[in-house]
Amino acid sequence: MHLHELVDRHRSRKHEQHQIYRTILQDVYRKIKEKDDQQMYNLVYRVPSVVYGNPNYRSKTCIYYVINKLVKNEFVSFPYKDNLIYVDWSIVRQLIEQKPKVHKTRRKVSFALPFKE
Repeated sequence: MHLHELVDRHRSRKHEQHQIYRTILQDVYRKIKEKDDQQMYNLVYRVPSVVYGNPNYRSKTCIYYVINKLVKNEFVSFPYKDNLIYVDWSIVRQLIEQKPKVHKTRRKVSFALPFKE
C-alpha cells in the first residue's frame, strides 16, 4: 500500500460527502421554488440527521455547507434550532414593489480651467 492510495481514498470519501451535501442543497432550492410559486418568501428546511448508507455524514457540516451556499447566492439564511435552516428571500418582494426611480433632471457639468496670462 502506498501513501497515494490513502490520499485517493480520503478524497473519494470527501467527494461522496460533498455529493450528499449538494443533493440536499438542490432539495433546498426545489423547496424555495415551491414556496415562491405560492408567493411565500421564506421557509424552514429540516436537514436530515442521518443519511442511510453514508456513515461519514455529519448534519452540522451539511448545515454549514448549505447556509454558506445560500448566503453566497444572496439569500438570508441561518441555523434555526437543531437541524433546521431558516431561508428568507423577501428582498425580492421589496424590489418588485419598488418603483424604479427615474431622474428626469439633467445636470450640466462644467470645468473651470485655470488660465495664466
